[in-house]
Amino acid sequence: MDGNVRKILALLALSVLAAGVMAGQEPIPGDTAVFRGSVAHTGLYDAAPIIAAPEVAWSFALPRPVRVTPAIADGVAYVGSEAGVLVAVDAVSGELVWEYDATRAIVASPTVLDGVVYGGSHDGCVWALDAADGSLLWEFQTGNEIYASPVVTDTLVIIGSRDRTLYALNRETGVPEWQRELDGEIFASPTIGGEAVFVGTRGGVFHALDVTSGDELWTYDTGAGIDSTAAWDAGMVYVGSYNGTLYAMSAEDGEIAWRFDAGSAVYTSPAVNQESVFVNGIGGTFYAVARETGEEVWRFEMGAPAYSSPVITQDVVYTLSETGGWLYGLDVGTGAELWRVVTGYQGDWRSSNPVPVDGGIFIGSNQDGLLYITGETGTVDAAP
Repeated sequence: MDGNVRKILALLALSVLAAGVMAGQEPIPGDTAVFRGSVAHTGLYDAAPIIAAPEVAWSFALPRPVRVTPAIADGVAYVGSEAGVLVAVDAVSGELVWEYDATRAIVASPTVLDGVVYGGSHDGCVWALDAADGSLLWEFQTGNEIYASPVVTDTLVIIGSRDRTLYALNRETGVPEWQRELDGEIFASPTIGGEAVFVGTRGGVFHALDVTSGDELWTYDTGAGIDSTAAWDAGMVYVGSYNGTLYAMSAEDGEIAWRFDAGSAVYTSPAVNQESVFVNGIGGTFYAVARETGEEVWRFEMGAPAYSSPVITQDVVYTLSETGGWLYGLDVGTGAELWRVVTGYQGDWRSSNPVPVDGGIFIGSNQDGLLYITGETGTVDAAP
């Protein structure tokens, strides 16, 4: 592919917005190169949503299962599989650009910033790859498997490991700037808001740490494991727990603003817009909760567990169920179903999150690898 064509494809695909915002700088929503749209992990995007007639435009086969959320940057989609391979796929044509053999399972979603792909694998390695050709730039060995996705700032790659340690690595060299042993294994991805990094553990404690030094700012004990990646917005943090509760707490001191009972373990990560917080209970019910009060706004019964976290783009929220692999598009205000499409088998306690782009969605599938879904776009009012 020549350089001019590549430039055109890069313009057509979504570009990187703010993967590595500085601590203290408010993140920009909608960055497809970052897990859940920004370092604040709100799951909020601004792509033109699909409102009807979804269909799979193309798929790229990968050794199953694929439980990784793809990252899309400069016209390329990056996704890994439990076979231990990370691939770079042309985001328009679905053709392979390159692949990297990590040798062990990959379930941590990658982040791309300034031409570098950051990720980790089940051998405990955190690695940085050249986004152009997949060559290894550096690697760092932790003491156990990597499930968490990295969060990347101007200078740091922050990532947790099942060795109970949160690491802040120098972005250029992979050398630790600080590391902090916590109370349990870390499956959740760290979230940055203001000058703090937030993460929960399987020990049930939610931690706020200084992003520069790793010093502990405050903790809150939920009494049950936390795999949910927190969402930060406007001085509030939202996170779920195995105890079935969605928490809204002050990012400054951990004071609880409200609790919402989801009726089953909250394994997934919440999505947040100006009005509501959206979350899946593992029992198969999807909720919209008033952001200010914690009261239920609406619910949608999927009838199957959800191990994928919801995302929002404009007036549509996307959510995925395990049984049948149904991906739903719902009216963000009412929960009314706009459409659904089959993505193949999903689950095994972790599923890919949808990644919205203008008129399309990228998502991993345990059955079919990487999928690109297209459909009719517009506003919910215009939906058939």
